[in-house]
Formats: sequence, structure tokens, C-alpha cells
Amino acid sequence: MGTRYALGVNDSQLRRLLNERSPWRARASWEADDPDLRAAAQLPLSYEPQPLADIRPPGLYVLRGPRRVGKSLELKRAVRRLLADGVNPKSVFFCACDGL
Repeated sequence: MGTRYALGVNDSQLRRLLNERSPWRARASWEADDPDLRAAAQLPLSYEPQPLADIRPPGLYVLRGPRRVGKSLELKRAVRRLLADGVNPKSVFFCACDGL
């Protein structure tokens, strides 16, 4: 039996959750299916502030802020940049914590 965390999930459930929320770990075409990136591409204006432009692996980064200001979109754009720079997709994961 795996370790239980305060969230009430064990190791295998946590791994599954991280893989579900980090689709680039399993498939290269994740960008076309991502609803945040798709919606941003269809906006009439392009705004990319890049608050995470200076992130470098290895590292753990947390982006905090109020709801609906574009945190998830900017994180996914940062993931896209990291992968384009050759970072191993399995070393990058995303986990929105608002439901935890």
C-alpha cells in the first residue's frame, strides 16, 4: 500500500492526477487539445506578459494570484517554452491546486 497524504490520496492516485494534469508527459500534441491555449489563440488581442520567462530547470515554481487572471495559461505557455527548449517532458508537471 502506498503512502497516504493529507489530501486523502495514495502514491498511485497522485501519479495519475499529475499525469492527467500534465498531458505533455504522454503526448506531443497536447497544445492543440488544451482549452486554455486554444482559447487564447482565438482572442482578437495578444497579451503575453511572461511572468515566468526566467524559470530554469531544475526547480519548483509556484504562481499565485486571484482567480481568472491567467495563471494557468501563463504556466502552460511556460511549459510550451521549456519543451521547445528541449526539456524532458517527464520532468515538467502542472498541478492546479484550487480543488485540493
